[in-house]
Amino acid sequence: MTRNDGNTLMETLIASSIGVSLLLVVLALLSQFNAQAWQISKQLMLNQEIAVVTRRLVNDLTRAGSSDDINQVLMPVGSLLPVYVAADGHKIQYSYWDYRQGNSLEAVKNYVWRYNPTEQTLSVCYLTSSVASGAKSLGFDESMGCTSVFEPHRVAVSDFSVQSHWLNEQDRVRQGLNLIIELQLKQNPEINQSLQRQIWVRNGQ
Repeated sequence: MTRNDGNTLMETLIASSIGVSLLLVVLALLSQFNAQAWQISKQLMLNQEIAVVTRRLVNDLTRAGSSDDINQVLMPVGSLLPVYVAADGHKIQYSYWDYRQGNSLEAVKNYVWRYNPTEQTLSVCYLTSSVASGAKSLGFDESMGCTSVFEPHRVAVSDFSVQSHWLNEQDRVRQGLNLIIELQLKQNPEINQSLQRQIWVRNGQ
């Protein structure tokens, strides 16, 4: 009787040990799964953010220079091109006529996008003007507040640069742009995303 009780107790201890081991394995797998799911969720969110911003910027740059006069190209005052690009590629300025506004006092949209590599932030500045007054001068953003494109406490902009070139070096009619945006999460820099786009400015055509 004693031996049978001992065997039963031993079997119970072994079974319990196996059960605990299996439980620990399951918990470890669940923890790993949750961590991967969290990382995938954050990555998808970052992918969506950069895609939305890039799509909006590409659409704007494509129609930069458009005006109510098909024979005129809107350019920031002081710029020789529809899209002004700073020497370091970290700041751009452009204007375009919003045909939906007709000849209203807010028909011309003026934008500045500027990148701060030290703070790793990207901001956009926006002002409207009338068709009569035309595009704003270069540097209009220096006297106004601008809006951060991405949440600065959560997302670090590791790169934002634009390079300008001509579609045809001989004719020098249409402006081409190469755009690069790179993002990463500040708390999890291993979660990152980058996009590159080549853009042709239609010059209002």
